[in-house]
Amino acid sequence: FEDRRRRASDKRINNSTCRVYAQEDRRYKKVPWKDVRVGDLVHLSNNEVIPADILLVRSSDPHGFCYIDTCNLDGESNLKQRQVPFGFEKHHDLSVPNFFQSVIEVDPPT
Repeated sequence: FEDRRRRASDKRINNSTCRVYAQEDRRYKKVPWKDVRVGDLVHLSNNEVIPADILLVRSSDPHGFCYIDTCNLDGESNLKQRQVPFGFEKHHDLSVPNFFQSVIEVDPPT
């Protein structure tokens, strides 16, 4: 019973949409979460569900902070604080996403 419920929930979330920047159209397009790929620029707004690991590259907060509910990732229902990597926002102008290019090294998953 639990597996069926979890599968239905996963299917609903995977088919929900988010806004991904499409370089060929030079605008954000609605795309199902299941079609988001590594390297896509995803525009998130307040209270949106985030069913995937993401790297924060910009925030409306002047200090680059945001709070993310990670219950869809780790099952915990508390908010976690995330911050744009130090110096990242100052060196990248995301007002023109077509010209955004960066290499980011991260630790392997645990």
